[in-house]
Amino acid sequence: MKKFVVQSLLLVVLIVIFSVAGRAINEWYTDYSVVSYSDNQLLIPENVDLVIYSVDSCKACMALTKYLDDRKINYIKKDIVSNKQNENEFEGLDGSIVPLIVNKDWIMRGFYPQKLDSILK
Repeated sequence: MKKFVVQSLLLVVLIVIFSVAGRAINEWYTDYSVVSYSDNQLLIPENVDLVIYSVDSCKACMALTKYLDDRKINYIKKDIVSNKQNENEFEGLDGSIVPLIVNKDWIMRGFYPQKLDSILK
């Protein structure tokens, strides 16, 4: 019986530790993936919700375009490999990860569907 109580307490402690660690990781991830953005150099047309910087071979980029098409979200896709101007814009936005998703107010580095759902609502 004593062994059962000790194991149960150990399990509860581990659950608490992983819960706290999970929240910390989620906060770090959230802070990194979406940042506030305001720059008049990149003009997004009124009828467009997002500008996507991507490469054709990127699976996350393909998943993002399917996600946006399924939700009928207007976007412009800019390939950073085939177009030097797109590459320069990407680098000017501190692009290091594709897809780079740009809105009039924020930037998301990478494709995180749940986070994007909460932002686009």
